[in-house]
Amino acid sequence: MSLSALTKFILPPVLASAAVFSVMTVPLALIGDKQIDINFQEETLFFGKLRDVALPYVVVATGMSLGAGISAVALSGWRKSSRKSTEVEQQISQLELQLQQK
Repeated sequence: MSLSALTKFILPPVLASAAVFSVMTVPLALIGDKQIDINFQEETLFFGKLRDVALPYVVVATGMSLGAGISAVALSGWRKSSRKSTEVEQQISQLELQLQQK
């Protein structure tokens, strides 16, 4: 695999995933030792340290980062397909012009 293919198809999804994961887990790292109280309609759902719910939070962050990576791959494929479609349309137009000239 050439460096060009690496930068086009592998690097963007990896960067997107890493960025989403980093942004999602920074609050956990910054306020992980503080006490939190999660209430919903005056009923306490959770009271404790944020690190106590870290595993489900990290699982959600991982899922979101994987989703971002998959979206980046899909977007890259769509862009490549769109460019290829435009090239084929231009070739067809050129062939039609050549046929009309003959």
